[in-house]
Amino acid sequence: MKKGLCLPEKRDRILAYPGYIHQRQNPQQWPSYLKWQASLLKRGYLSTFAKRLNHIKVVYQPDQDLIAKAYLALWHHWLPYAKLDQQKEL
Repeated sequence: MKKGLCLPEKRDRILAYPGYIHQRQNPQQWPSYLKWQASLLKRGYLSTFAKRLNHIKVVYQPDQDLIAKAYLALWHHWLPYAKLDQQKEL
C-alpha cells in the first residue's frame, strides 16, 4: 500500500545502497590509512566497507503528514579473497 512517505528518487537510492564496496573498485579514492594497513597485512585480505539499511523511522506529529526517515549503516572489515571469489560464483 502506497503512503507517500518518501519520494521515489530517495526510495530508489536507498534500495540501491545495500551491499559492499572494496578497495579494488575505487583504488584512487580509498583512504590512505587503509591502503597502508593493507600493505602490512599478508596477501589474501581486501579492505572492504559493508553497507546496509539500518532502520527506518516513521515520524508522527498530530495534524501533519507522516514522514519516513532512513538510517544507513557503514562499517569497515577485512574481507578474505576467498569470500570475494565465492560471491562472484553466486
